[in-house]
Amino acid sequence: MAVHRRYNPGFLTDEELTDGFCVRTYEFESIVAKLRDTGRSSSPHMIAIGPRGSGKTTLLLRVAAEIRDDKYLAKRLLPVALAEESYNVSNCGEFWLECVYQLALQLEDDGLGIDAKGIDLHRSWEDLRSIQDDQTLEQRSLSALMHIAGVVRRKLVFVVENLDALFRDMTDSAPAGWRLRHVLQNEPRLILLASATSRFDAIDRSDHALYDLLDVYTLKPLDASECAALWESGSGTTPSHGTARSLQIFTGGNPRLLAIVARFGAHLSFRDLMDNLLNLVDEHTEYFRSHLEALPAQERRVYLALAEIWKPATAREVAEQARIDTSKCSSWLKRLVERGAVTVVGGTARRKEYYVTERMYNIYHLLRRHRGSSGVVEALVRFMVAFYSHDQLRELVSQLAADAKAHKGVVGHYAHALSTLAVAASERTRVRDTPTESLQLAVETYGAALAAGEHRAAAEALAAVSDVVGEMDNWRAEARGALAIALRSGSALHRGLAGEGDRAMADLLRIERDPLFGTLGAEIQLVHAVCKYFVLRSLGRFKEARRTAERVFEIVEELKVAAERYFTILLSRTPDAGLESVDASSMVGVSAFIGSSRALELIDESGASDSVLPLVAALQMDLGREPPLAQEVREVAADTLDQITRTREGLRYAEKALLSTDPRLQLDSITRRLRRWLGDRNAAATRSA
Repeated sequence: MAVHRRYNPGFLTDEELTDGFCVRTYEFESIVAKLRDTGRSSSPHMIAIGPRGSGKTTLLLRVAAEIRDDKYLAKRLLPVALAEESYNVSNCGEFWLECVYQLALQLEDDGLGIDAKGIDLHRSWEDLRSIQDDQTLEQRSLSALMHIAGVVRRKLVFVVENLDALFRDMTDSAPAGWRLRHVLQNEPRLILLASATSRFDAIDRSDHALYDLLDVYTLKPLDASECAALWESGSGTTPSHGTARSLQIFTGGNPRLLAIVARFGAHLSFRDLMDNLLNLVDEHTEYFRSHLEALPAQERRVYLALAEIWKPATAREVAEQARIDTSKCSSWLKRLVERGAVTVVGGTARRKEYYVTERMYNIYHLLRRHRGSSGVVEALVRFMVAFYSHDQLRELVSQLAADAKAHKGVVGHYAHALSTLAVAASERTRVRDTPTESLQLAVETYGAALAAGEHRAAAEALAAVSDVVGEMDNWRAEARGALAIALRSGSALHRGLAGEGDRAMADLLRIERDPLFGTLGAEIQLVHAVCKYFVLRSLGRFKEARRTAERVFEIVEELKVAAERYFTILLSRTPDAGLESVDASSMVGVSAFIGSSRALELIDESGASDSVLPLVAALQMDLGREPPLAQEVREVAADTLDQITRTREGLRYAEKALLSTDPRLQLDSITRRLRRWLGDRNAAATRSA
């Protein structure tokens, strides 16, 4: 497991930095490539921009370590890292004086405290400190630096943290910037490798000193795969895709916060980690508090007001929350944006919308402010646990199903749609007692064989799974029997498609003679009827296939009623008991089945909107609305909407597969009925609105 320092990566050795460096690799390779291409007469100057904890320091120090380790670079460059907080720099001369001091420390570490001509750089620094005139100090300090660069025959790469703060705190920032530009443009032996928490005027405005001088690398939040890599590096465990995605949302893709959570929850499931959210906040209270206390009093007041709102807000809304004048609030918000603590996320040029940059601080504030319990945060966490938290087997078979989507055969798409319908219609609530949830698992498992187009192999796979299910004594006999019948029906279907139609039909009729068959719920009956339909068609028995299709639609009508009833049951449970994984899956499936408009009506009637806020947001977005949301809610809602859309597409593909293959079936009347219940309810709802 790699070593990480939450706040001081500068304490890490080069070996530890290299071993633990697993994200920001694109930026790292790009910076190193530019340094490698540095010529004698010119040098690149670069800056990495990102909020606190985004990995700026680690990135720059990793570049410095690479320079020292790479034989080619080490002969040509000498990295010199300034302290992360250079509080003693107030003008341009003092900046170069600090560079002299840090270079002296670097040479001492390298065993070169006295240069080849007998000049003690530490003593030179002591002499330079006595100079009062800024320009004289700058010239003498630069002279010392150039002398050392000549002695060591290497360019000096100065790693400067928080360049934006450095300029903000300088008493003569404007002239200092132009003097710095003059030096960097005319002295190729100096390279600036800087960082900043946000973009600032000196690099953004064409009439300012550093405009177009620095190559800018903007450090964006980590994506799910990068979060997984950092989690594995920090905890020694590999997270599932669902866990990585939820951690990405929870931490805002911030490497430092993710490293904190990884160490805290290294051996916890995401569900357990969220259950211990208060313990996590408590353990790192001093860290979160120090972030707030570092802000000036009035800026802190504005920051906390924005955190309390917990969604993008205008200056007027923040001012009302903070109970201060709007113009003053705007001024303090601008300062917070310059610090990187607040981000402009939308609105217009005259009505900007602001947002707390680091989302975990926002969650910390809400939990502390409301004495350990914030309803809005708790509801979001519950939904995330339900939506993203799956065991490893579920993750595996879901991936198999995704791989199978490339297959153009009718059965795979229809089977996936059926599994969704089955889950939506079930009135059971726990995974172990739910044959329909296991049906989804089993149907997705054979997707690997289906993707390869091997129907005979798929038939054998389902038959084998059926045997395994029969041995699972932790299931009720009723559940085992129902699932076994569904699997046997699927196995028969694949035998029919593999050219063994007579054997498949015999298997299906044998299932129908089973005493248990007549007691099964509509979802299992539906699976069997569809399998029978395709087998009959493979045998050319089209009249019987048509009668079976009629039965399919009768069952679907029953499922519509059952789905809405099940949805209402789930909604009644969420405010008190929270969500189980199967419930979140079912809610999304039902929403796709009954339509976003109807789902929103049922949620509104239940009074459970706050408990399933991401689902509500997803349904509203599906209807073309854009509700103002916290970023965490918006991201979960986007994933939820994607699942709803994919499920609906599967259902529509199923309609096409079932109805459009053979004109001899003459299913016009069935087509009209199918489109009534599988039609675009949302488009109709939008038109009526």
